[in-house]
Amino acid sequence: MIKIAFIALLLGVPVFAQPVVAQQPEKTWEISESGSKVTEKNTVFWKYSWRVVIRNFGYETIVVQTTVEFQDSQGYIIDEGTSRPTRVLAQDYAEITGTTLVKTDAAPNITQTSTKARQVQ
Repeated sequence: MIKIAFIALLLGVPVFAQPVVAQQPEKTWEISESGSKVTEKNTVFWKYSWRVVIRNFGYETIVVQTTVEFQDSQGYIIDEGTSRPTRVLAQDYAEITGTTLVKTDAAPNITQTSTKARQVQ
């Protein structure tokens, strides 16, 4: 193959290289913990407190935003809580907390949560 490419180059024939596949950069952070619990109930709402721990094992400070989805048994989202953008220093972790108020008629249907995070900077 090298000889053919060299001859083609000498003759001025275009040589087509193999396609280059772009690799995704390695993710340098993860959700290491998440959880939620009901901390208050009344006739109007249930108050869910939630906590997410983001671990940054990279060498640069990152900014992440987390979302905790409160779901029914089939995975449908009943409500959600979203954090403000939070800085996580290099080689460190950040604990992000928040609360979400869910209407009393919908709250008993919540059976699971799903935690997501995205890097915003």
